[in-house]
Amino acid sequence: MPLLSKNSFFSFICSGFVFSFPFMAEEFVIVPDWLANIFQFSFVTAMRVDSWFTDFHAVTIFGYPLLLPIAASLVLLLVSAFFTIMLYKVHRQKQIQQ
Repeated sequence: MPLLSKNSFFSFICSGFVFSFPFMAEEFVIVPDWLANIFQFSFVTAMRVDSWFTDFHAVTIFGYPLLLPIAASLVLLLVSAFFTIMLYKVHRQKQIQQ
């Protein structure tokens, strides 16, 4: 893991991939419907919110309908919290080792 955290250029490339891959895949490649549904919950889609509010979309979670803007916000919040916790743990472990 030290190789991943010390090389800032590699971190920049990985972060750019996380942001750009779903957008590029939707725009330039024909993706299956199930993958397009997953890409609805990407960070780039979260920044383009007009598609969330122009049409009525609901997502079924545990048998209950949930509006897409609420579901996407919750998923992005959970994913962001997960990555923040992982970053904190890696950073704390790195500080103890040094």
